[in-house]
Amino acid sequence: MRESSEEDVAIVFDTAAFLAGLHLLIKEKIFTVEEVIREVKDSYSSTRLIYGLEADRVEIIDVEKNAFPITLPDRLKEKLSETDLKVISLALLLRSEGKDVLVFTDDYALQQSLRMLGINFKPVRHRGIKEK
Repeated sequence: MRESSEEDVAIVFDTAAFLAGLHLLIKEKIFTVEEVIREVKDSYSSTRLIYGLEADRVEIIDVEKNAFPITLPDRLKEKLSETDLKVISLALLLRSEGKDVLVFTDDYALQQSLRMLGINFKPVRHRGIKEK
């Protein structure tokens, strides 16, 4: 089994991870989409986000929400926001580049979607979904 290097890992943040300030604690580069950045609105979180951006710890990737086929049940897809779909597309893009992707999110619909697509996730503040 091959050892995973830091460059093989891609950390993707949803809004909850930035609101929790995790970007100040994680040493790896963090990937996200513009829509997530726009959702960070309160001044405290925005100030902390600026630190991460200025320190070149956060990379914003422009990806279309339909860049990759996202095959999910309609009942689940209806629960996903445009931002969620972009986060999924980003995770799929990074995985297609051979990265081991880990998405930080508290959004249950997003967690369920990631699980169905075989993408690892970690809850931020809440317990997260349980194994089936």
